[in-house]
Amino acid sequence: MNRIAGWRWWLASVLTGRRHWTGYAPVHVPADTPRWKRWWYRVKPPPPPPHRPVPRQPWMGPPEDEMGVGLTMQRRVSAGPEAVVILTGCVAFTAGFSLCLGIRRKEEPEWVRNPPMRGRPPGRLSDEMSLDLAVRFSDGREASMSGRGLSSPVLDWYRAWHDGENPPTPPGPIIGPSSGGGGGKRWDMNYWIYPLPPDGPMTITCKWPAGGVPDAVVEVDGSAIRRAGLSSEKLWMEE
Repeated sequence: MNRIAGWRWWLASVLTGRRHWTGYAPVHVPADTPRWKRWWYRVKPPPPPPHRPVPRQPWMGPPEDEMGVGLTMQRRVSAGPEAVVILTGCVAFTAGFSLCLGIRRKEEPEWVRNPPMRGRPPGRLSDEMSLDLAVRFSDGREASMSGRGLSSPVLDWYRAWHDGENPPTPPGPIIGPSSGGGGGKRWDMNYWIYPLPPDGPMTITCKWPAGGVPDAVVEVDGSAIRRAGLSSEKLWMEE
């Protein structure tokens, strides 16, 4: 923040009675807000909206009241000179399925073998977090996910909910990270994919340029995933 901008915010803090002004904080306002009101909100932000808890949606993660059915799907997806991406398993539920991918390195990364004086270089993200995943159902529907971020339909849903709307369920399929991690030579990531695929083959595409691994496409049995998910056992009986 330059001196002129800092002076303006200090003056605004005096005029509005804010003794502990910490600088400008972004304020979310509707798109149709007049320009003069947007300027005024910079000086005196509107009161925050009432807390509105986000209800759990089926595309957010595996159902908490189901056992899930595991499928054996161990196979090599793609291999490079220094790393391999493998499919380690799948657990199906009535609402979707969890896909497990692993990364195995031949050698530990350079920064692990020869760490700097104070551990990992500051601000450096692991290359493994840049793995891109895409799925394509037999009916042509597809979705992709880059790294660990949320997809555009999911972000739009959260924005609409924050604005007080009741948005419909985003169109599937939706890919989202659920858990995972690792270090050194071994990494494992779980992705939640909503909904269950239709009968027929399902393709999985992986891209990981940072690991020197070529793009690869593998085909799995979507019918088997669907059958397993529909047979997932409930943990509590319906009353």
